[in-house]
Amino acid sequence: MLVPKVDTTRWEQMLDIFRNMLQHRRAHPTTKSEELYFELLLRYYGAPLSGATGGKPVIAHCLLIPTEVFVAMDVIPLHMEGAAQAVLPSLKNYEESFSAAKSLGFAPELCSAHRSQIALFSQGWWPPVDAVVWSHQICDGSIKTGELYHRMYNIPGFYLDRPFTRTEKEVKYYAEELEELVHFLEKIAGRSLDKARFQEVMELSRRTVELHRQIYELRKIIPTPMANRRSSQLQNIQWLFIGTQEALTYHELVLQEMQELVAQKRGFATQENFRILSLFPPPSHDLKLLDWMERDHGAMLVADPYCSHWGDFEWDSAQPFLTLSRKGFASPMSRSMHGPADEGMVPDIIQDAIEFKAQGAIYWAHIGCRTSCAMIRTVKDALREKVGIPTLVLDMDILDPSFVTDAQLKEKLEGFFEMLTGSN
Repeated sequence: MLVPKVDTTRWEQMLDIFRNMLQHRRAHPTTKSEELYFELLLRYYGAPLSGATGGKPVIAHCLLIPTEVFVAMDVIPLHMEGAAQAVLPSLKNYEESFSAAKSLGFAPELCSAHRSQIALFSQGWWPPVDAVVWSHQICDGSIKTGELYHRMYNIPGFYLDRPFTRTEKEVKYYAEELEELVHFLEKIAGRSLDKARFQEVMELSRRTVELHRQIYELRKIIPTPMANRRSSQLQNIQWLFIGTQEALTYHELVLQEMQELVAQKRGFATQENFRILSLFPPPSHDLKLLDWMERDHGAMLVADPYCSHWGDFEWDSAQPFLTLSRKGFASPMSRSMHGPADEGMVPDIIQDAIEFKAQGAIYWAHIGCRTSCAMIRTVKDALREKVGIPTLVLDMDILDPSFVTDAQLKEKLEGFFEMLTGSN
């Protein structure tokens, strides 16, 4: 099956919404980092449109493909999960999108992050691309989604294989896979990798990761100096821009804003009542829920190990592919989800619950994610037995608001906050 003619009308509507949001931020300033965030989204999603590419190839790719290789090769990346989570919440065309996916045989029980991608490219709703790169890291669905895109558009594709276990043998294997990815991109772009540029990109990446570590460390301070939604924004910027000056500048700005609050002995919220451990991503269609928690209840998401807890690894400027491989195994989402939960995710959760002085945990149980939901009982028991804090398992869908309403989520959260108040 080949897709119909590409029609970027919806994509351009999304960009218009981002422009309006940026204008609103400028007219009603909150933080400089919030304004920069929407500037970067406009820049990123505007780049793949015809007439804006400057003749550079556009490469679609799935979650956790290292952006550094695209930046170094000077091609235009298009993050597939990121695009889906930008288009649908902006246009709110959920029913239209999921109906399109359903008409192709994709059931509602499948992950909405993948069903939404399938809707976008099967209907020709996003910009044309020259190639697609996919992998299996964390999301099993990424394998099929990337392959489907590759076949539907009849474009070159590359499958990036990454082992599930981390030994020196596996790290070297993944480094070789990354080199093969660069060879693939060289054929698409018609030019060789600029090794000096690659070194520059890796240095920008190194500095950005270090800033992210500092930001996470600063969130331990009571009251926490970071907004609830900022972690989701940081994750998104890393997805889209890691290895660029833009990512570095954004992280520097977020850290500076937090340091200023710390110097003033202030938290981001007017009053911090609850310190909450956030497990797995909250619903991307309802980030205003996080603002409500912060504003109306003083409930602050002080730690999110799935998105922010980096592992240790060595940067070696003389071996960029090996370094990029090590980074892949140590990155928050990847390291915690490969291997037994008791060796990856659970130790991180316990450590962060203690060090960030969490009073309770929210487990964002995305109904379409069999990987994360499989750990609910293990994580909940570990937090109760080893840290002595309760966990609210909040059934939701990361991108489909029809599964549970905002009012229902708020009702469950209010009950949890009441319980935490009674136990203190």
